[in-house]
Amino acid sequence: MAKAKAIPVMFKLLHGCTYLPEARKLSRQLVLSGCARSKVGPLIKCIGNLIGAKMKRAMGARTVSRTMMEGYVVAKGQMGYEISRAKGTYFS
Repeated sequence: MAKAKAIPVMFKLLHGCTYLPEARKLSRQLVLSGCARSKVGPLIKCIGNLIGAKMKRAMGARTVSRTMMEGYVVAKGQMGYEISRAKGTYFS
C-alpha cells in the first residue's frame, strides 16, 4: 500500500483581484467579534496555516474597512426591503 502524499491545500480568497464573498463575510464577522481591522488579514492567514492551508496573501486593513462598509449598505437595503414588504405598514 503506497503512502498518500501530503499535498498542501490552497484556499483561494481572491477571484481575480476581488475577494470572494466568503472571505468578505469572514472579515466582517471577525471585526464584529472584536478583532482589530489591521489584524484580520494576518489572523485569517494564521488560522489557515494552523489547519494546513497555504495562503499567498493577507487582506489589508483598508480592504477590511471596505467590506464593513459594504455589509452596512447591504444591511440597510435589506432592512428597507423588509419594511416595505411588511403588512400593516404605511408603505404597503
